[in-house]
Amino acid sequence: MVGVLLAFAYPDRIAKLRNNKEQRYLLSNNKGAFFLHQDILSHEPFLVIPHLNASVKNETKKEARIFLASSITYTQLNTYFSDRIKEQTSIVWNKKLQKVESSNKMMLGSLTLSEETHHNINSRLLHPVLLAGVKMLGLNCLPWSRSANNLKQRVQFLQFQKTTNRHHKHLLDSIELPDFSDTYLLNNLKQWLEPHLIKQSSIKQLQTLDLYQILKAGISWETSQKLNQLAPEKITVPSGSVIPIDYSEPDSPVLAVRLQELFGLQQTPAILQGRYPLLLHLLSPASRPMQVTDDLASFWENTYNDVKKELRGKYKKHFWPDNPLQAQATNRVKPRKS
Repeated sequence: MVGVLLAFAYPDRIAKLRNNKEQRYLLSNNKGAFFLHQDILSHEPFLVIPHLNASVKNETKKEARIFLASSITYTQLNTYFSDRIKEQTSIVWNKKLQKVESSNKMMLGSLTLSEETHHNINSRLLHPVLLAGVKMLGLNCLPWSRSANNLKQRVQFLQFQKTTNRHHKHLLDSIELPDFSDTYLLNNLKQWLEPHLIKQSSIKQLQTLDLYQILKAGISWETSQKLNQLAPEKITVPSGSVIPIDYSEPDSPVLAVRLQELFGLQQTPAILQGRYPLLLHLLSPASRPMQVTDDLASFWENTYNDVKKELRGKYKKHFWPDNPLQAQATNRVKPRKS
């Protein structure tokens, strides 16, 4: 009972072992203490230290040297000092594991007597910590599928045109668009992402989210119809292939398509009801970029013959007509025979 009696006299000198190798202790008053030499008590889990010298200077964070101490057990602390023991619940973001962690600690001053991890965290407490973790890591930590990115970029293309392109003002003024900019999405996670969370507590668990459906839920049916009309996800080219449009640059959406698939087409494919020509990345038969243009008619007239001469030797089996405007478009090596 010596340790118990000393603890009543010196409650701020109750101490817990930090680790077994360094013989260092943390006191309940949040100060440190150490044994200068190996001692019979130096590996006890809990001590009461009535005599220490705080003026001793050493290289271990200037902690006080222990001169006199007595052991005390965990059971004794719980039995005789229960009025000093406080329960502390914490919900924190673990940066290393990228997850929310909840624990219930029994604290005696600065000492953690016991700790229990909770796995079922109340959503009301869980979600704000998880969203703060997402905000810290950035939007790229979320599972952005190709379709989700495409939807986000199509909306932002129309937003950009709405604010910068006066020529299409009559087309765009009536459409009510959500803000899908990175800045808005990152600063408003509670509004658009939290309603779709259930019990996810980590970035790993967020990878099951369908961001396409989540973003789509923020678009009205009427807006969705106008979006499909003005900024379609894909476009059909003369060969019959359906090619996705790249909206990653809001001022110049790109259609990357093999040259043979555009034979017979005189004008550049366009969106915004035919008013906004796409930037064409014309590809070789091996789908490698060879020309960039937003004026297909000029390409046929001024550049096609040079391209044909350059690539015909490399792709001998492919179709290289002398008059591309009169030729049949194809997504094969050569057009099908009629």
